[in-house]
Amino acid sequence: MSISLVKISLLFILGMGFFTLAWADTVYLASGEKVEGKIYREGGINVYLIADTEIGLVSHAVSQNEIEKIEYEKDPQETGSNEQTEELVKRYREFQKAYRAANKSFDNKEYYDAMELYRQAIELNPNYPQVHYNLGVVYVNLGYSSNAKTCFQDAERLAKLIRNPSEKEQELIANIKNALQSLE
Repeated sequence: MSISLVKISLLFILGMGFFTLAWADTVYLASGEKVEGKIYREGGINVYLIADTEIGLVSHAVSQNEIEKIEYEKDPQETGSNEQTEELVKRYREFQKAYRAANKSFDNKEYYDAMELYRQAIELNPNYPQVHYNLGVVYVNLGYSSNAKTCFQDAERLAKLIRNPSEKEQELIANIKNALQSLE
């Protein structure tokens, strides 16, 4: 049985939870929450953090207005971990470029292009469940149900690592479950 695709929406989930990292800056929010990662840009209206977590490479923008305080793993002027941070940022930007291009190709029904771009995105960010799900949807559209099932299973395994899923993450989890059921 194949998935009927009126149109399975491709969700873009940036805000997956951060996990404690060995080398992390911590941003404490006025709400009492905290966000961990490496700060790679400050100034303007946001502080930007990046982290390589159990659920993939993620970036998070925090409004300066929401921040109560910041604890730096090292003095921001020190260069000790700048190379690591720069590499994460570079990889994240390459991932975003491939991921957005894949979504655009999918929207234009250019499924073979989307397939290649999602594969590139997975190489750059292999633990991000959304990209595995999206590649599975492409495979469904191309008629490759066994490949789709593998992608959906990978997405399901990775999605189980999400702690306290947001509404969009819950929607992704439901979409993965529905996709797997429709392929049985």
